[in-house]
Amino acid sequence: MEGGEELLDKENNMRYDIILKVKMFLVEIVMGFYYKSYQERFSMKGNASCYALHVCAVLAVLVLAGCAPLDWIKEKFGGKKAPAVAVIEPGKDKVSAKGKIEPAELKGRGDKVLVTMEGVPVMTIKSFEEEFEKLIEENPQLKQMAQFIPNLKENIFKSLRSQLVMDAYIEREGIDQDPEYQADLARFIKSLKRMLNSKYFAKGQSVTVSDAEVKKFYDENKDKVPGLIVSQGGIRAVGVKFDTEPAAKAFFDKVKGKSKQFDELANADKLSVQDFKLVNDQSLGMNAELRKKVMGIKSFPVVDMVKAADNEYWVVNATAKEAKQYRPYEEVREPLKSDLEREKEMKAVEAAVEKLESKYNIIVDEEAFKIIAPPAPEPQQAAEALIPDSPAAPKAQQKVAQEAPRSARAA
Repeated sequence: MEGGEELLDKENNMRYDIILKVKMFLVEIVMGFYYKSYQERFSMKGNASCYALHVCAVLAVLVLAGCAPLDWIKEKFGGKKAPAVAVIEPGKDKVSAKGKIEPAELKGRGDKVLVTMEGVPVMTIKSFEEEFEKLIEENPQLKQMAQFIPNLKENIFKSLRSQLVMDAYIEREGIDQDPEYQADLARFIKSLKRMLNSKYFAKGQSVTVSDAEVKKFYDENKDKVPGLIVSQGGIRAVGVKFDTEPAAKAFFDKVKGKSKQFDELANADKLSVQDFKLVNDQSLGMNAELRKKVMGIKSFPVVDMVKAADNEYWVVNATAKEAKQYRPYEEVREPLKSDLEREKEMKAVEAAVEKLESKYNIIVDEEAFKIIAPPAPEPQQAAEALIPDSPAAPKAQQKVAQEAPRSARAA
């Protein structure tokens, strides 16, 4: 029997680990999608509090058995010592005294009890479906991921079911009254309240962005925002490299004025032709002098000879110049407008906070502030501090440098 019980315990532990991993996996999916979508947009600042609230909402659904965060906190940690069991059913208080489970109610025709605890219904089909749909509605990325996770609904159900068990255990055993637990709860409530305060404070700062503002930003910044550029454009060119000027000059004389036959003539001399693709100021791995000379070409097609460095000569065939290409304005108008609204909202929040700081007589002790955040050194001083023999270097660093073996210092 003992062996059987140990096997059952191991199985239960494995199930718990799987459920926990599934929950964390789902949370990471949502966080990853938000972060990825933020990165793939444009290089403007996003609203961090908005992102944090989305993540917190997902955590609340997956980890707190589907209850609204503040309602859940009030229900379970209102200072009452009598533990209870929470039942998943939005909008109703389902907290009961220790040992007593208040049943979940069926919601119309077609509803059916899905989970019972000690013989009492605690979750119905419709109550679960409501929570599931709420999760999908608040996080449409999960709906997109459903095709890659066929058993998504089953995993979420198992997660919520296990949460019911954990809730009941924590409450009935009085673990929620433990000082450490209460301290963690207080920190959670404080963090959540601050996020909600940030959300509603920002909500009170009414901002609008006109289509004219969006178009102006697009026209003035399309060369600066990577997300708006489809192609950098540049000079389409190929070239043949030589180690000596006479060799380069001999081939140049052969191909000068024969841009169309350039590759054919190079192959006939068994020379390697390097395709530079589009040469522009973003071209990497290319000699700077060569890039500069190619970009300076004005008429096409043309064959030219370039000295890139000592013992490095190129015969270049520049065939055309392609203009930089951008994403159409209509394609990016809405995401740009959304980003501009967030940027303007953040500035409005900062201005409102500064105004309130004056109203509330907020005073910062600058000397005390220097203790927690010492002023950063000037760039020159910071660079000198990295040099062991510099007077700006820390004394300990200088001492170590001085005491180091001469050979090590020389190295």
